[in-house]
Amino acid sequence: MLAQRSAACSPRSPGVGHRPQLSWNHGPTTYQGLLDAYVIPTLGAVELQRLTPGHLSVLYRELLTSGRRHRPGGLAPKTVRNVHVLIHRVLKDAVRWGYVVRNVADAADPPKVKPTELQVWSPGQLRAFLAHVQVDRQYAAWLLAATTGMRRGELLGLRWVDVDLDAARIAVRQPRVVADYAVHVSEPKTARSRRSIALDPVTVAALRQHQARHAADRAAVGPAYEDSGLVFTLPDGSPIHPSGSPTGSDSMSAPPGCPPSAYTTCATATRPRRSPPASRQGRQ
Repeated sequence: MLAQRSAACSPRSPGVGHRPQLSWNHGPTTYQGLLDAYVIPTLGAVELQRLTPGHLSVLYRELLTSGRRHRPGGLAPKTVRNVHVLIHRVLKDAVRWGYVVRNVADAADPPKVKPTELQVWSPGQLRAFLAHVQVDRQYAAWLLAATTGMRRGELLGLRWVDVDLDAARIAVRQPRVVADYAVHVSEPKTARSRRSIALDPVTVAALRQHQARHAADRAAVGPAYEDSGLVFTLPDGSPIHPSGSPTGSDSMSAPPGCPPSAYTTCATATRPRRSPPASRQGRQ
C-alpha cells in the first residue's frame, strides 16, 4: 500500500501478497511533506497493485477543487503537478523493486500548467527598489537576494554559522521550505545549489549592521529571545515563515516604476509570519 513514509521503495516483509511500503530516502524533505499532506490521506489505504490511473486522476481533481487543508479552496495546478511528478517517482521505484509491473502514473491526467512570463527589473528599477527598502529591518535580505540570486528558502534558512563576514563569503546549506504550511529544514535541491557565495563590500556592510541589530534585539527582548541561529528572524529571534505578507512591513509597497509582480517575487525573502511550533517544522 502507499504508506505514510514516502517515495523510494524499500522492502518491509517477504512473501506473496504483502503490501510494500514506500519511503523517501533521498531528496528534499518537501517531498515527504507533499506525500503526507496530499497523497497519503486519500490513497494511503490503496494496495499498490490495485492502484489505477483513475485513482490518480480523481486525486488530482480533488486537490484542484478542495485540496487546501487549513482553509477552503483548491491547490494551484503547479502544486498538483508537483504531486503527480512525485507519485510518478514513487511508482518508478516500485517498478524497479518489482512490486508492480507498470507505472500507472504514465496514464493519469495531471493538470497542465501554463508557463508564466517572468518579469525582470531593469538595473534602474532594482536600484530604486533597494533605495526604497533601505529602511526595512530586513534590508540585508533584500540586498542578498539582489546581489547573489539566493532563493527565498535559502535566505530564510541562512544561519550565522554559515556566514563569514571577514572572508566575505556565505555557504548555502539548509533551505527552509514549506509543505502544507509546515516548515521543513531541507537539503539544497542539487549539488549546484550547495554552494559558497562571495559577497561584495556593500552587502558585507549591510550584514554587519544586521548583526548589530540582532544584538540589540536580543538585549531588548531579554530571556524571552529565541536563539534560532538564523540570520533573518523576527525581532524576538524566532524564524520567519516563508509565506504570508510579501514584505517585512505590511505597509510597504513597491516603489514607483517597479512592476508589482516582480516586487512580490523578490519580496518573498522576508515574509514576516511566525513559523509554526517546532513540532510541525521538522527542524531541531
